[in-house]
Amino acid sequence: MEKAIINKIIEINEHCLPISKLILKNNTLGVYSIPELLLLEIYSGRINAAAHFSKLHGLSKSYVGRIVNEHEKNGLLFRETYENDTRMLIIKLTPKGKTYTETVIQKNNSELYEKLSLLPDSEQKSLIDAFCIITNILK
Repeated sequence: MEKAIINKIIEINEHCLPISKLILKNNTLGVYSIPELLLLEIYSGRINAAAHFSKLHGLSKSYVGRIVNEHEKNGLLFRETYENDTRMLIIKLTPKGKTYTETVIQKNNSELYEKLSLLPDSEQKSLIDAFCIITNILK
C-alpha cells in the first residue's frame, strides 16, 4: 500500500474518531464504561459468553468475570448453562437489564442526533454517504 494512502487513512481515522466514539460507544476511550459495553454486546446479540467478550475486547477473563458478577448482583443479567454442555455458561439480560440497556442506547441515539443536527443537511448527507461507503468496503 502506498504511503500516501496510509497517510490518508490515518487522517480519516483522526477525523472520524470523535464521531465514531459517539456513534459506537464501544471502546475503552468512549463515553460508556466496559460494564455498559458488556450489556450492549449482549443486547445486540454479538456475544452470549463472558469469554467471547473478553477475547473480542482484549480484556482479562477475571476482569470480565467481576463485571458479570456485579451485573448479576444488580439484577441486570443472569447465567445459564448450555443445553449440550453444562460446563459452558451463557449470559443473558434480565428484563431489568434489557430496560437499562435500552436506556443507554436511547441516550446514545439522543446524543448522536443532537451532535449531527448541528450540521447542515448537505453535510449530514455527505457524512452518511461516506460512512455507508466505508462500511460497505470493510464488510
